[in-house]
Amino acid sequence: MVYSWDSIPQTAHKTGLFLHKFWNEFPENGCDEEIDSISLHLLQNRIKFTVCKFVELNWSLIHLIIQTTAMYLVWLIQLKS
Repeated sequence: MVYSWDSIPQTAHKTGLFLHKFWNEFPENGCDEEIDSISLHLLQNRIKFTVCKFVELNWSLIHLIIQTTAMYLVWLIQLKS
């Protein structure tokens, strides 16, 4: 699940690069404005998934969960002894 959250922005960026290359190679294809605006939008605005704009859903979330769990376990062990 995290892999898909992380791979979608990368794929969108690659798509923007592909569209920009296509637009440069075939400038007279009839959809110049649409291809240009879509490619610029994908290249300039990074797609990201967030939880209420608080935490970004990517691999850093998994690291945060592991760190929080480890810290909580250390506190529990220290309080027990």
